[in-house]
Amino acid sequence: MRGLPGSGKSTIVKHLTKLYSKSVVVCSADNYFIDSE
Repeated sequence: MRGLPGSGKSTIVKHLTKLYSKSVVVCSADNYFIDSE
């Protein structure tokens, strides 16, 4: 899931985790350590 900071991505994930707690896996990644060259 992509979106601007503060757009509610984490909030949606928290709601999905509550609804589907036994079948949800959350994986997070960002581009902080990826070199632009």
